[in-house]
Amino acid sequence: MFVYVQGHDTLDLAQIPSESNLTIVLARRSALVLKALNDVKLSKIEISSDVTTPAQQSVIFQGYNHDLLIDTLRIAGLTVSDTTVAVRNGLKSLVRFTGFQDIHLSSVSSFGNYSGYNDPEILISFGSILFDNTVRVSIDTLLLQKNLSVVRGAGAAFVDLGTANVKYVECEACASIDSMITATRATYSGQGGCIFSRFVDSLTIESGSFMNAGYFGAGVLHLNGDYVSISNSIIAFNRGYAFSGGGLEPNSAFTLTNCTIAYNGAFGMIVAGANTSIYNSVFFGNNTTAGPNRPPTDIVYSYLQLGPKQFVNSYASSPVRGYDGALIDPEELPFASADISTPTFLQPSMDSKLVDAGNSEFLSVDATDAYGNPRIQGRSVDIGAVESPFVSSTRHPLVDQLRVYPIPVVDEFVFIEGLGDAQIREVRMLDAVGRLLQVCEHATVGGRLRVETPGVSGRVYLQLVLSDGSKASVSLGVL
Repeated sequence: MFVYVQGHDTLDLAQIPSESNLTIVLARRSALVLKALNDVKLSKIEISSDVTTPAQQSVIFQGYNHDLLIDTLRIAGLTVSDTTVAVRNGLKSLVRFTGFQDIHLSSVSSFGNYSGYNDPEILISFGSILFDNTVRVSIDTLLLQKNLSVVRGAGAAFVDLGTANVKYVECEACASIDSMITATRATYSGQGGCIFSRFVDSLTIESGSFMNAGYFGAGVLHLNGDYVSISNSIIAFNRGYAFSGGGLEPNSAFTLTNCTIAYNGAFGMIVAGANTSIYNSVFFGNNTTAGPNRPPTDIVYSYLQLGPKQFVNSYASSPVRGYDGALIDPEELPFASADISTPTFLQPSMDSKLVDAGNSEFLSVDATDAYGNPRIQGRSVDIGAVESPFVSSTRHPLVDQLRVYPIPVVDEFVFIEGLGDAQIREVRMLDAVGRLLQVCEHATVGGRLRVETPGVSGRVYLQLVLSDGSKASVSLGVL
């Protein structure tokens, strides 16, 4: 079904056959109210604009305490050029879901939406999608990209639940990337690439990626909820100016499991909940480059009382008050790559302290990492959101005895000394992502193991497979 909206219109969703498709195109200064007078199930809804310049556009889903199930929701190119007028008219968002009992969205994407300038005296929270007065919101797959909000208190990339009565939010496979949240006249602006909630009882995020820009908590902002759980998620390269680039989590019971919080401006994350637990997570390279009295640090705890062993198998790259995990030297890069265009983005490097260093008891059955790869490639789960294909070399006692030379390789072979009585069954050559390049010819010569390394370039590792099936890996550097 196709609906073209000029001006203000209303549509009863009961008129649309169940599990069908709905395409909505809005003209300039247009708004559509979709009423769900009973439970609604649709296959696809696509919402877009027929103009490229800023306009006043909105779609409101009105629930009347019914359920809504949508397999695919696509939102692209909507604009609001004057959010002051929009808020005074009760809009609050480009697309708003209100008054539902249960909302389940299988696949959501919000791309290239724009929220314009507003009166700095009015503190609002204006996002591309808003949920309010709804008991439960669950989203299986969420992609938010290149949304722009020039609004005070905005969550341009995803959702502001405002003062709404939303009890539970569950989100899997989230991605909020390259969204900009800013304001030209407001002191504190751009509150989160994703504002997930303000007064929601329970927020659960699994396999999320948040990489945005903003002033105040540019990655994930959560205020005043009762319980927050974030797992398997990457919160990185959020360019927050003040407070927290990675996320702001005050006044909540907060659990972070197998997450990577890296290279954020203005701290990695501010955690101020009374009950905070961080498991198998890494904070690295987070910094403050501007803002008053903000020293470089990874995690900031405000009035947070930590109990013993709260931070299980976790790493930070700077000291933290009350922290009982391990520290990584800031000069010791734990990741194979910090370039998002590479397949090893934020994956632990072979000799990283993160490999096999986590506690597997915090994993669910059949757990995968943020990229969907199986967890536990070695003896234990890796720390962070991404699992390395490597087995930790630091855990094999043989590695401490080994000497490999010459490095760099000169004549397409290397010698390995220090094997003792160990029997080598196979020698594999792996690339930086852990893929097998070749099985190397090898032979024992005068108590040394000679390994042939012909025709290989790039960062390379040798994996020694011992007779008992265990593996020990050593780096050959860059060939």
